[in-house]
Amino acid sequence: MAANTAPPVWWETGLAHLCEGDAVMAALLARQPHLSLTTRGDPFITLIRAVVGQQISVKAADSVWVKTLACMGDTATPEGVLAVPVDTLRGCGLSGQKVGYILAIAEGFTDGTVHPDLWDGMTDDEVIDELMALKGIGRWTAEMFLIFNLRRPDVLPLDDLGLLKNYALAYGNVPPPKPRSKLTPYEEKSLKRAPKAYRDVARRLLRQARVWHPYQTLATQALWRSLDPVDVSY
Repeated sequence: MAANTAPPVWWETGLAHLCEGDAVMAALLARQPHLSLTTRGDPFITLIRAVVGQQISVKAADSVWVKTLACMGDTATPEGVLAVPVDTLRGCGLSGQKVGYILAIAEGFTDGTVHPDLWDGMTDDEVIDELMALKGIGRWTAEMFLIFNLRRPDVLPLDDLGLLKNYALAYGNVPPPKPRSKLTPYEEKSLKRAPKAYRDVARRLLRQARVWHPYQTLATQALWRSLDPVDVSY
């Protein structure tokens, strides 16, 4: 499926919101005038591409994906994936674990475990819960789906190491806004998802993200692309 680089309907409003409330973010966005949020639209492809990309570089993931797609005859459908022999998928550069995850996702789309036609009317957490019922889909992968497929505006993947590193580099010693209140129970729970070595960074990021709300997705994309300008799509 061809990539769609047209901005989501909330994009321009989000840009104005971030530039008004955060000087550091405004500077980042000014240096990225062509920032976009690319999607391929197909939920099944988004999920299996996300699995392919788990714990490897973007370049390596792209290479494995091209081989995987070729194994399926260049048309990735749940039924098509289930028809491909396991050894053939392994030959594309996929680990046995990832092959198992991809097959489980394909089964989830064919047996009614997930309901793509209902996702537009579901909250972020409801979609995440449904996706995490699939083997191999954790919180991070589900949040990538919200960002790159459904293009939800207010997603903050707090366990994403790239986001945490780029936030620390971009903001340096700039203190986050003084908290008007303590972290909420939900924020404290979210904090535990961050790598232990980056918990302090994650705590500062959570406070900063209150300024970004309800456009945390846009801020996340700006931070990702601030050091790696290559656009990513799933």
